[in-house]
Amino acid sequence: MILSAVRTRQPEAAVEIDRNCPLTRNLITAMPLSVRAYDAVDKGNQISLINSPPMGGNVEGIGPVLNGSNQSISLFRAFVPAAGTLLLYTYLNAMMTGSACPACQSSDAAGSSIGLGWQGSSFNVAGAGIATVADVGLRMLVGTWDANTKESWVDAQLAGTASGATPTGTASYPFNIGCFYYSGGRIFFFPQVPLLFCAWDRRLQAEEIKELYRNPWQIFKSPKPLIAKRMAGGGGVTFQPAWASQSMVTIKAR
Repeated sequence: MILSAVRTRQPEAAVEIDRNCPLTRNLITAMPLSVRAYDAVDKGNQISLINSPPMGGNVEGIGPVLNGSNQSISLFRAFVPAAGTLLLYTYLNAMMTGSACPACQSSDAAGSSIGLGWQGSSFNVAGAGIATVADVGLRMLVGTWDANTKESWVDAQLAGTASGATPTGTASYPFNIGCFYYSGGRIFFFPQVPLLFCAWDRRLQAEEIKELYRNPWQIFKSPKPLIAKRMAGGGGVTFQPAWASQSMVTIKAR
């Protein structure tokens, strides 16, 4: 019997989404930014690094180092499901204040209206925001919405709720991390080191958000499957790593 190990660390190479994980239901895209890779589930949307941000990070993980001046990451265009969830797992190099956008998409050519995402100290859907304050450090930002309710979460803590709305966006203006571009210029840069970006076309529930905060990497397949072998005499189950010849580990039967 082959048992899949649960991934607990950031992928270091291109990796597939684990469709056996319940958290991946209706997952549109999951981008581990350490590898500049994307899964086919995002329907052909590809990461574009704007102005060549260097890779860096710390013990929490590796990602593009966005300087808050002219570097960003361009993702997909016109992400506007009627119900959905965004997750940004990132090291914030500055407190969320002012008008800078950690991750957002514009809904107009002037770039003054946020159709979806985080701007300054709020999470916005269709231009209406929920107060969302996140300090410097490793943070998990989650925003959910449907026709009835929208919510903003920081580190698995509910930051606020508001009446529901449908996101607005135009195909010409992509969803960006760090800033967004519009016709004639750019605006709202934010300094950070993003590690993971995910999007669902359903609202995640509170317990799902808390579980992702506990271990966001479990949505990706582990490269280390385990083979279970029943020991003679019913002494327990032995797990042997399938990727190498190593000493077996036995879990005794109770």
